[in-house]
Amino acid sequence: MLKLMFLCVLLVLGSFAFAGGQEGQPAAEGSEDAKPAELWVVYRAPIWHDRWMAPNVGEFQEMYPHISIKFQHIPHAEYTYKLQLMFASGDSADVVDLNLNQNYDYYASQDLLTDLLPMTMEAGIPLVEFEESIIQRLQRHGGLHMLPAATHPGPAGLFYNKTIFDEVGMSYPSDSWTYDDLTEAALKLTERDSDGRITRFGTDAPSRWSVNHTVLHSFGGGWIDSETGTRSLLLDDGTVEAYQWLYDLYHTHQVSPQTAQMVGQNRGKAFAAGQTAMRFGGAWELGNVRNGMAEGNEAAVGLAPIGPAGRVSSQGPHDSWAVPKAAANPEAALLYVQWLMSDDMLERVVAEGLGLSTKNKINEIPEYANDPWLGPFIELQLAGNFLPPPIPGNFRSGEMRNAVDPALDPVWLGELPLEEGLQAAHEALQAVLDKPSAE
Repeated sequence: MLKLMFLCVLLVLGSFAFAGGQEGQPAAEGSEDAKPAELWVVYRAPIWHDRWMAPNVGEFQEMYPHISIKFQHIPHAEYTYKLQLMFASGDSADVVDLNLNQNYDYYASQDLLTDLLPMTMEAGIPLVEFEESIIQRLQRHGGLHMLPAATHPGPAGLFYNKTIFDEVGMSYPSDSWTYDDLTEAALKLTERDSDGRITRFGTDAPSRWSVNHTVLHSFGGGWIDSETGTRSLLLDDGTVEAYQWLYDLYHTHQVSPQTAQMVGQNRGKAFAAGQTAMRFGGAWELGNVRNGMAEGNEAAVGLAPIGPAGRVSSQGPHDSWAVPKAAANPEAALLYVQWLMSDDMLERVVAEGLGLSTKNKINEIPEYANDPWLGPFIELQLAGNFLPPPIPGNFRSGEMRNAVDPALDPVWLGELPLEEGLQAAHEALQAVLDKPSAE
């Protein structure tokens, strides 16, 4: 019944028409006489600015010549903290890059973000065209406080070096591969010199946040329960089995580099250079992998293996855009977000390799659905066989990550048995989950 009511709301919202332009596209009538405004837009990932916002901003400013835009980059590691300071000070940007991992739920609960539902109704943005599960997840605390530009089915792709497979004489990974098949292939692809030293690893074990989500979910495990976000799952059977598989890649089979062996190296660059033959990854990496392989190395991507629980990915936290209530230029900010949600801009997300569109009608365009790079991720997205990313019920996502990964690092370095590492990580995680809601 609730689902039916939700669909009815989307249909009503999607039925509003906006005068002029394509569906959901802002109209610029009267903008020549409007009061000048400078929008302050903050973002995390330079790739979004360089490939999506900056190259296309001229189109927006042609429509709204009275609006200028000042972009500010805040590094990912500092982003959530600096947003907290921004909201606390009341001196806020007009538009912020946001997703579910950056305390969105808390900001919405504290009435710090503008409810964008009225804007979608007035502007005729057809919410019914967006992936239903995404809008459901973003509708919190009586409103819709950010609008999603990109999504993805998590780190559910398996990138592989075709050149190395050809050299070894192996068939490429197939959609029917299991985790045992990946282990067997990694053993054959690992190369040692005459002294027994490893010169090429068969794979790169996805042991840390968030690339490990697909492995954990496919074994029937995870970090925390998805219903309440209050209970650690690190000692549950499925989680233990998944981490045992990862442990074996590092230590039993020695087919994946340990953290210490990768000091000073970017793991993506190690794959590009042919130092690792396979790695898990997501749709957001397509541009770098497709265009970044070293000379003499050719890559491709397929689906992640099938685990005991199936092939279960982890839906991305949705790269979205929000308008803080303290924005100095709220009207101009709403026009900008409305423009970002236009079909043209959402298709450019896919075309630039930034992820998948939050509108499946764009993902289903044959040019993208049949693309050998995008196709596997679109197939997973349309299948819908994914779990939400772990979001603590108390909104302490950053503390959760800082509790688990450092506790397990000694395991991957061979300094601590897996059982002890998981126990330590479980206790640290549960201590975070038991805290009151983040302030």
